[in-house]
Amino acid sequence: MSGQNHARIGTILKDRKELSDEQVAFILEHQEHHPRPFGELAEHLYGVSHEAVEQAWVEQYLSYGTRVDLRRESVDRSVLGTFSRRQAWQFQLVPLRCEDGRLLVATTAGRLPRGAAFAWRIARQPVFLLVAPESQIITCLAEHYPWPEMSRAKNSYTRVSHFGLDTSGDKRRSAPLEVITRDVYKMEKPVVAGR
Repeated sequence: MSGQNHARIGTILKDRKELSDEQVAFILEHQEHHPRPFGELAEHLYGVSHEAVEQAWVEQYLSYGTRVDLRRESVDRSVLGTFSRRQAWQFQLVPLRCEDGRLLVATTAGRLPRGAAFAWRIARQPVFLLVAPESQIITCLAEHYPWPEMSRAKNSYTRVSHFGLDTSGDKRRSAPLEVITRDVYKMEKPVVAGR
């Protein structure tokens, strides 16, 4: 990965008009004397929303070449016990295998912040997260963590984005946070998230 240009949170937030050039420069200068994460400082110093910082972090994380096609990845069954069936489905986490002393775990871009926090807290070893299309995650969950109700619901399941990412193609959407979706338990009526 060396030599590649990776997105920086400050640049992402500036491009999204969350911060100005001057504010980015001030945060970087402030970090020299107060070593805190850039996003945390953007929230505290300039009132940037937590959601905007998370979205910028996801974009930055994806710039590191973390996308994966699960159809081409091997799964070591010995690591599947890292998460319970409920945890795997709740956070959409699929442990793949150990490599270079790290547990490789796949999730979706939409679940990356919560999934990362959970996996890093629960796993008893370093974790490296990879990002896969949601349809592949659901298929792997159904295969490795069978749960009849969830497996039946996978055909009607659509993700509620916490920050407007369409992980099927990772294109920006202008949809508000309150996205109409069907619950994973196949509710007949659409549910408006956040209400």
